Amino acid sequence: MKKRFIFDENYIKKYAKKGRLKWLIIGLSALVLIIIVIIVILATRNNGPEPVNPAIPSYELKDELRIESGSTLPEVTDYFNTLENIDTDEIVITYPDEFELSYDTSLCTEEEINEIYSTDEPNFEDYDCVGHYLITPATYGITISLQGEDYTVNLIVEDTNPPMLTTKNVEIYDGEKYEISDFVNTCFDVTSECNIMYVTGDTNADGDEIDYANITEVGEHTIKLIASDDYGNTTDPIEATLTILEAEGNVYTVTFNSNGGSEVKNRRVAENGSIVEPSEPTREGYTFQGWYLGDEEFNFNSKITSNITLTARWQEISEEGGSQGGNGGGGTGTINVSSISLNFKTIYLNIGQTKTVTARISPSNATNKTVTWSSSNNSIATVSNGNITGVSTGTVTITATAGGKSASVEVIVNAGSSTSCSYGNATYNTSYIMSVNLTQNNCAINPNSTPNESLSTSDYSKLVNDLTNMGFNVTGNMSWRIDRFKIKNTSGTGLVGYQITVKVGIVDTDNPYAVLSAEYILRSDGSRQFKTNNICKNGVCLN
Repeated sequence: MKKRFIFDENYIKKYAKKGRLKWLIIGLSALVLIIIVIIVILATRNNGPEPVNPAIPSYELKDELRIESGSTLPEVTDYFNTLENIDTDEIVITYPDEFELSYDTSLCTEEEINEIYSTDEPNFEDYDCVGHYLITPATYGITISLQGEDYTVNLIVEDTNPPMLTTKNVEIYDGEKYEISDFVNTCFDVTSECNIMYVTGDTNADGDEIDYANITEVGEHTIKLIASDDYGNTTDPIEATLTILEAEGNVYTVTFNSNGGSEVKNRRVAENGSIVEPSEPTREGYTFQGWYLGDEEFNFNSKITSNITLTARWQEISEEGGSQGGNGGGGTGTINVSSISLNFKTIYLNIGQTKTVTARISPSNATNKTVTWSSSNNSIATVSNGNITGVSTGTVTITATAGGKSASVEVIVNAGSSTSCSYGNATYNTSYIMSVNLTQNNCAINPNSTPNESLSTSDYSKLVNDLTNMGFNVTGNMSWRIDRFKIKNTSGTGLVGYQITVKVGIVDTDNPYAVLSAEYILRSDGSRQFKTNNICKNGVCLN
């Protein structure tokens, strides 16, 4: 085979054509690739994140803000219809000089309260435990400063709610006068005093108008009251019961001489009856020490056998905040006795028998806790350091006194022990609150001989009335049941009686998810005592 020289002209021409084709193909391929890349870039260039524009602040203030008296101070945002992209810390609120706030320290500890009032001008703003409330109805011009501009919003505090009125029943004797205040248990209004009035315009069966202020007929009567505040808000009529008794035998007057304090109304009581201790009077610059019959503090369990006058005893408060003079005095640093209680209300003794009564002093850290014991009749029973001994048959009052406060126990002395106790003996466990009575024969009796597993009509009506007065709509929302517990004597044998516990549950239509319930004990004398309770509304609790 003939070899060609590399520089042979024909050889070069032949392979030059092949080279051009090769590079042409490479060039076209590169061009296609470039076009594809350009197309991809153009197709995807709008898929990336768009540029972030700064948030635009936006706000619109209200012309006025209306709140109910008794509400807390509004939040910053409450003054705006619209508030977007603005830090509330940048908003400055300026209240006018006449702006009125009320402060509630009920959630503060004793230490915090002492610290708050340690200065003449307490700074309530520094304490988280203090509630801030707007009480007085008024219109305030509130200045809102934002982004260099000042705006004015009218804050309107208004009172649209009537007072909270609860009533109590009144029992008087024929010929005795009553006053409208006698029927008022509580009347509270956030903004002003309560104005109590009898309902007018009611008529009886004969069509005559009822004058609730001047009922004189012996019997039981329904009294209707209303309460209003200074802003025209009035309650619905609230009922109470007036019972006028016809006196059987002598009726005596107990006169209360408040001795410079607030007035306390006199009481009338049938012979051998007793009276309930009235609310403590008040006197500026003094603390109330009790009611005294002569030189002895009066025992309100005592039977009334004549007209008597009880005089208030006072103890002056020193400038340092303590008390000076009188029993249980003390100046700065002195802790006075607030109450004294005994572990028995009534005890039964045989002649020659001794039983010990224990006195409890409150507070436990009182400065002077010395207890003085006395007997109203040493010929019936004597007492020494709480040890009571029966001397002769009869009834006597044993009184314990400490720091100007007193408590008493009734002692019934019998000739000997009884042999016919059907329901156990009188040695019962005083830690129970029992629905039992004790008879003169030294035995306990069962006060519930006829079982009653539902509330009586009167009990149910009273409960509905109390709840309605508090603002609850109880129709169809209340349930109740009664538990009965057998009470044994301290030795564990012998039935003493039953403890009857009423349990009430109620739905608050304003807050249907709240669990409201109360539990209280019915006693044999018709009274009751709550054990547990969270049925409250507007600061008023069922009691």
